[in-house]
Amino acid sequence: MSVRISRTSSTTVSSTSSKTNNVSKSNSKTSSSKTSSSSKSSSKTNSSKTSGSSKSSNKTSSSKTSSLSKSSSKTLNSVNTNSKASSGKTSSVSSIKIATQNTNRIDGSTEKVTSNSNMNSKIHSSVINTISGVKYIKDAPAIYTKQALKSSLGSSVTSLAKTTHKDYVPGMPSSDYEKYKKSLEPKFNGKTSAINNMLNNIDKDKSLKLSDDKKAAMLVAGEKLLNKGYEAKFVAGVLGNIMNEGTAGKFESSNYKSNPESEPNYLKYMDEKFNYRKNFSGKSISEVGIKETIALQEKVEATKHYNESGKAVYKGKFGLGTCQFTGSRTTQLLDSYKDYYNKTHDNNPSKENCIKIEVDFMISELDGSYNKLVYQAWKSGSKTASSAGKIVCEQYEKPKDIKNQSKERGENATKIYNIMKK
Repeated sequence: MSVRISRTSSTTVSSTSSKTNNVSKSNSKTSSSKTSSSSKSSSKTNSSKTSGSSKSSNKTSSSKTSSLSKSSSKTLNSVNTNSKASSGKTSSVSSIKIATQNTNRIDGSTEKVTSNSNMNSKIHSSVINTISGVKYIKDAPAIYTKQALKSSLGSSVTSLAKTTHKDYVPGMPSSDYEKYKKSLEPKFNGKTSAINNMLNNIDKDKSLKLSDDKKAAMLVAGEKLLNKGYEAKFVAGVLGNIMNEGTAGKFESSNYKSNPESEPNYLKYMDEKFNYRKNFSGKSISEVGIKETIALQEKVEATKHYNESGKAVYKGKFGLGTCQFTGSRTTQLLDSYKDYYNKTHDNNPSKENCIKIEVDFMISELDGSYNKLVYQAWKSGSKTASSAGKIVCEQYEKPKDIKNQSKERGENATKIYNIMKK
């Protein structure tokens, strides 16, 4: 990229028939001064003398400044050697001309920038700053990437880097630099690039037709499980189940107006005794509050009794969150919400925080009490994504219609794994 920064306010060369290609170098005493003198007294000279002066100047050191002219203070002053100043045209102070050249953009792509006499009107008036005696264009266009600067500034980039932040790209506007720096950061915090690639594939996928909330929960769970060292196929099995379950922080709905006969007895009890339909059904813990949800669950626990086989049975209960935890599992999940509240005093956690709380709770169970029933059982079997989806469904989630749900979630797991490994 070639840049022309004129050092004089304006210079007019009187010429009726000849074109001059004359680049002035500051503080140099050459025959180019004769040309300048000649131009000042243009009324006293004819076109042949001006032509002769131009030929003479071509034999001086002015002709040696073909690409970059250097001042005694080592300031940057890139010169467009291919531009020709015709008669009657003047060059304004700090004008910038960009020659046709392939340049590396911020996003890594290549763009061809073509010289245009009107380009200066598209570029902000350049602010010339100096760092350690080196000039740079503070508000240069975004095409001034590090690579482009290296090609035109040479070793000066190194000297600039020593006096600024090591990641700073000299000559780039601060707003563009922040975008450039952010673009280099991975969207996910996977321990390896392979993990980030798998998460990116899920994030970009449209075939699963996931809601934003569902996708967000799957991505958080996927990142945490993969970082802990769980195999991608097993992770796909967990995600296949999350896909078919609830939304983080959300209460199970008791709204069965279109088919009231299908409403479970435990929800009918909740509607009747605790006004559940009005105050909780279909809402989120973000709206209701952690303390209020815990108070509800304490009332629900009072309905617990044990059947003949010694199993705890809740007359009233409700599903909550990503995996629609119910009964004693709701109490255990709310213990995690209570820990969050004690640390943050935030009674109404955001959707993002609900996801993190619930995913951490789920992983603690897969690492602990459910490790043998779920993960170890999967490892001793075929170790496919489909088998992971089925085992998580049958041994951890245990939804209604478990047979059909197990098959469906196994198929979902296979789809998710194929997306992850694209």
